Amino acid sequence: MGATPGLHAGAGDTTGRDHTIERSGSFLTVVVLRVLGAAGLLGNGWVHYHLWDQGYRSIKTIGPLFLLDAIAAVVLAMVVLAAPRRILPLGALAGFLMQVGTIAALVVTTKRGLFGFTESTKAPDYWESVWVESIGALVLLVLVGYCVSRMRARTVSRRW
Repeated sequence: MGATPGLHAGAGDTTGRDHTIERSGSFLTVVVLRVLGAAGLLGNGWVHYHLWDQGYRSIKTIGPLFLLDAIAAVVLAMVVLAAPRRILPLGALAGFLMQVGTIAALVVTTKRGLFGFTESTKAPDYWESVWVESIGALVLLVLVGYCVSRMRARTVSRRW
């Protein structure tokens, strides 16, 4: 037997579908993506703080940027976890851009050098950083896409 229209369905919905389950699945998906995206950002922050603490702090320009990266990663992780639904895509996009920017800086520093400093693939935490930031960027991009698609779906359903 279908749901009574209006009880669990959207206004004007005569499909008889129980939308409560769909909404709870959507909620769980967003929570999981938020937690994983924030974990990726915190991983990025931890790697940069750890390296800063282990001696990168003495490298001109790079040292302060590592500390700034660590702080920004923690702030963005909090945004991804706590942002209201309407601005979550912007917070997740900012986190994604930070992860991608950090990877890009690492590649440039390895290939050509940056601010007079050249990194090596044999440096401590090099590959951990690449993996944490890459996976974190991917999760945050999925979160952005998921949020935007849900926003569009809500907009389309309101038009009907």
